This record gives sequence, structure tokens and C-alpha cells, in this order.
Amino acid sequence: MRLPILIVFLIVNFVVLSKSFADMNEIPPRVQISSSATIEVMPDYLSFVVEVDKVKPTKAKAKEQVDQIVGKVLSTLKKYDIDSDEIDASQISASPKYNWTKNERIFVGEQVTRSVKVKLYDKEKYTDIVGSLAKLEITRYYQQGFGYNNIDEHLEQALIKAIEKAKRKAGIIAKQFNMEIKQLREFTESSSHRPYPRMMTMTDNAKSQESAPLEIKPQEISANISVTFDLK
Repeated sequence: MRLPILIVFLIVNFVVLSKSFADMNEIPPRVQISSSATIEVMPDYLSFVVEVDKVKPTKAKAKEQVDQIVGKVLSTLKKYDIDSDEIDASQISASPKYNWTKNERIFVGEQVTRSVKVKLYDKEKYTDIVGSLAKLEITRYYQQGFGYNNIDEHLEQALIKAIEKAKRKAGIIAKQFNMEIKQLREFTESSSHRPYPRMMTMTDNAKSQESAPLEIKPQEISANISVTFDLK
């Protein structure tokens, strides 16, 4: 009689252990949430780039003329009390320039280009500065967009809002199924601040820039997250 009892005992234990392993491997109910949040913040500064390029028979001639114009650009910026630390005029490039005529490459001259990058904190001066620069022999300028001294803090604020929004949404869903949020399972995040650059030639847009003052508005900073919660 002992053998059947032993067999029954082993069967019972096998069933119990099997159920325990099944419970351990069972995936708990989960909810996955996508959330985004955007805040609007007034920028600290405006960035723009002025470019001057000239084509001459030699690089020396082209660079000499470019440097003369850039010197006038720097003098103009100085009149508006822009700190030298906010101006970078170190980038310069040179290359031969060719035109194609009847499938033949014709050497035109040596092209030298120099850029002046400006970070403008006194944004109210922007229109006057552009008007003054338009009177010089400038080739083009790029409005790179607006920037922040503490962009990381603003990105964190947007992220916190996105997280709070996701938690509220997950809580509402769980409640509808008579459940609660147990723990965080997965989390992914991406934040962004996208300035809106634009490029213009000074000759084509000088008058419009002088007559139309720059309207400065708060810029959008956003955070996007995907989060998964275990429920109980």
C-alpha cells in the first residue's frame, strides 16, 4: 500500500510545483501609454549668421576683399554693444570656382567665403542690425533661430508634464477595469526644441527686413514618452 501512497504524493507535488512555475512565468496585465507635452518659453537669444563671399583671380585678392567687408560687419555689430564673446568670425573657406559651358569646365576664379556667427541677447535690436548690415556688401545671412541658456531645465519641465499626463491616463484606464497601477515596466523618452532657421540674401530682403520688425514669440519645447505599467 505504500507504493500507491508514494505515487499519489509525487503526483500532488508535481501539480503544485507546475502551478507555481506557471504562476511565476505568467505575464501580469499591463497598460502601455504614449504621452506628449509641450511648454512655451520665451527665448534668451537669437542666433544668425552673416556670410560674405567673393570671387577673384587669386585667393589673396578674394580674401582681401572679403576681410574688408567682414571688418565693416564687425564694426557695425560693435556699435550695437554686442559682446565679442557672442561673435565668431573665425570660419573661412576657399575653393576654385568653375562654370560649365557646352560641357566644358571654365575656370572663373578663386572663391573665398567667410562667416560671422552672432548670438544676440538684446533681441529688440535685431531689426536695426539687419537694416545696417543690409547696407554693406553682404552675400547672405541665415536666421538660425532662437536659443536658451538653460535648455536642459526647460526640457525637463516638458518631460515632467508628459510623465504626469501618462500616469493620469494609466490610472484612468486601470480604474475602469477595477485595477491599480503596480509598477513601472518600460520607459522611453525623446525631447526636442526645434528652432526655425531661414536663409535670405541681403540684396533681396534688405527693405523688407528694415520695414518689418521681428516679432518674438515664445517657442515650443516638447517631450514625448512611451511607458508601460504593470497592473494589479
